[in-house]
Amino acid sequence: MSDRKNDVAKHSLYKVYHDIIKRCENKNCRAYPWYGGGGVKMCDEWRMDFIAFYNWAVSNGWNAGMEIDKDRIPRQLGIPAVVYSPEMCSILTKKENMNAHSLNRIEEYLGRKQTLSEWADEFNVNYKLLWSRLKRGWSFESALSSSKKTQQDTGNDRRKLILNTQTGAFYFGAKEASESSGIYTTNNLHCKLSGKFKNNTPFIYV
Repeated sequence: MSDRKNDVAKHSLYKVYHDIIKRCENKNCRAYPWYGGGGVKMCDEWRMDFIAFYNWAVSNGWNAGMEIDKDRIPRQLGIPAVVYSPEMCSILTKKENMNAHSLNRIEEYLGRKQTLSEWADEFNVNYKLLWSRLKRGWSFESALSSSKKTQQDTGNDRRKLILNTQTGAFYFGAKEASESSGIYTTNNLHCKLSGKFKNNTPFIYV
């Protein structure tokens, strides 16, 4: 059994497992305010036994690059998403997880409701470009149908789109990103993102 545990500990799921625990329990983790600080925890079955977590993930189709999501099932049930457990978690691709993310914007068009990512795929529009246009006040129809890129589309606005790699949330500019974290000042975060300071934050330009 010990050999099996050693082999399993080398699996990429081992890091996934401990990253979840870190977000839920380590107050020094930058993602803690959105997880442990918000009441999110890992169930005792998994917390006490990594093998139980590993077996659940593998038997439910997990492959490298996929993600453990705690939000989709609770959202369907209409209950808070506050626990990582076999009953409440599902395995999604990065794209599916982004669509399921509570911060993803939902738009109604042509009598249907979809996330921006899903609309972008359907109309073959770059997701970041679509979001940028809507942020600048374009109508949803124009943002989807126009293929002409303005100078703003290809310039500063795209560069200023910032991703929080820990939460999956996007922000426009260092001000929004810094305010979301409650840790960094706008100027400090801008310097980190631009390379003037070491970027030891979860934020990156995309």
